Amino acid sequence: MFYTGLRPGEAIELKTSDLKGNYINVTKTISSHKKREIGTSKIFSSMRKVKIDRFLVKNLKKIIKNYKKGAGDLFLFGGVKPLSPTSINRRKVSTCKKANLRTITLHQFRHSHATMLLTEGIIINEVSRRLGHSRVSTTLDVYTHTSLEQKKEFTKLSVSNDFPKTYYHYL
Repeated sequence: MFYTGLRPGEAIELKTSDLKGNYINVTKTISSHKKREIGTSKIFSSMRKVKIDRFLVKNLKKIIKNYKKGAGDLFLFGGVKPLSPTSINRRKVSTCKKANLRTITLHQFRHSHATMLLTEGIIINEVSRRLGHSRVSTTLDVYTHTSLEQKKEFTKLSVSNDFPKTYYHYL
């Protein structure tokens, strides 16, 4: 989820057929209400192709290789049936403990992805499209956060004598 910015329900419903080269086709989501059901994405902009890097393609192909040949179109996270969000969460918590990392929610991977893209200089319109938002304002208002490096840089600027001049450079 961190490498794609997908919503947890979108990631859980991914099937082997959704992986096409360096792209993931996002067309469905799993509702997490009382009964988990696969449905179409909530809004048109949520249906999208998300480009992924070679590292993720390689890891997803490893997962697919472990499935039985001829088993058909299987869920990337689970096989014949998708893993439940609680199963995925248990594995995430266990992995975070082993790596001595603070645990975050599955949805926070999406926020981290958006913040990382903006920190890397990707324009907000592209970040918004990648996340499947119909409005850029949603991405800006909800999904982007200041990174520690940005806070340090701003602190350096604010204590310098040319703060106003430098600050306006960022606007």
